[in-house]
Formats: sequence, C-alpha cells, structure tokens
Amino acid sequence: MDNQCIHEAFVIQKQIQEVLGIKVGDNPEYFWKAIAGIHEEAEEAKKEDNRPKGLELNIPGYKFPEYINKEAKAEELADVFIQVVNACLFSDISAEELSNAIRYKTTTKLEKFAK
Repeated sequence: MDNQCIHEAFVIQKQIQEVLGIKVGDNPEYFWKAIAGIHEEAEEAKKEDNRPKGLELNIPGYKFPEYINKEAKAEELADVFIQVVNACLFSDISAEELSNAIRYKTTTKLEKFAK
C-alpha cells in the first residue's frame, strides 16, 4: 500500500464522517467505536477463509473445506483498514503519521527477525 492510497482513504473517510455529521478529531467515544469495528470486521474476514486451522488437520477422514472467496476476504480486510483510518481520525493521527508508524514498525520487525 502506498502513501497515496493511505492519504486517499483518510480524505474519503473524513468526508464520510462529515456527511454523517460527525466531527473528526480527538474523540474517545468514536475511537473506541472504531476499535470495536476493527474487531467486528476482522471476524468477518476470518469467516471468509475456512481452510483448516488446527485440530481438524489430525482427524482421519476429515474433508478439507474449500477456500471461500478471496475477493470477499479482501473486502473485509479493506473494512478493517477503513476502521483503522477511523480510529486515527478520532485520535488526531494523520495519514503521514500512520504511514511513518507503519514504516517504522515493519522496518524494526524486519531488522529483529533478520538477526
């Protein structure tokens, strides 16, 4: 995901909040609603992938279910990201600040795991 995509998501989500009559900015109530939305959307994404996840791999005769729908899974994961953007909007975190945090975290993890 490039910075332009992140920036566009912030702009569009801010417009959506304005249409809904919700002022963006530091707002703990809406921040927590966005966090709850992240959990809900992540659960929906998880439901779009019904491949074996553990114990059923060891059950004799178990038939592995087919992967449901990659497109639907991508859409649910996009919903997770949109809720992350909302959480940022209600925390006064800009697209640039989020991009920088993502870059820092991924770089730090790469350095950690490369050792």
